Amino acid sequence: MKNRVTVATLNVILGAFIALIPFVLFPVCNHDEKRMACYFTGKAEVVTGIAVAVLGIVYLVSKCKGIRIGITIAEIVNAVVVISFIKVIGLCKMATMACQVKTKPALIVASIILLVVQIANLVVLSKGHNDEKNSEIHSKEDKE
Repeated sequence: MKNRVTVATLNVILGAFIALIPFVLFPVCNHDEKRMACYFTGKAEVVTGIAVAVLGIVYLVSKCKGIRIGITIAEIVNAVVVISFIKVIGLCKMATMACQVKTKPALIVASIILLVVQIANLVVLSKGHNDEKNSEIHSKEDKE
């Protein structure tokens, strides 16, 4: 229970942080007349951050260990996606632009923290004892 609450809370906080970075905390470049690549990367990061937070809420209410493992794997994928958007969609080419100086490092740090938390959680879940309650639930379902 304690692990579930801790991981879920971290997921929601990191998801909110990732969603807020591109336009609130460390905004990408402001080009009203012409949308640059950093703007579209920011939009994609917002969606990914929201997905991380929503999965965190689902993780909190999930009592099945298998589902929690699946959510953890999905969060690992999300952490990789956050970094991938920076490379695939891209940012401004100039190294002194706000998206390169502020947004990019903040997103990379947030995704690395998310990745480390999820890998540690995956190790804990895979080494953890089988929940007797979960085993009973699954064995009852299997018999029916």
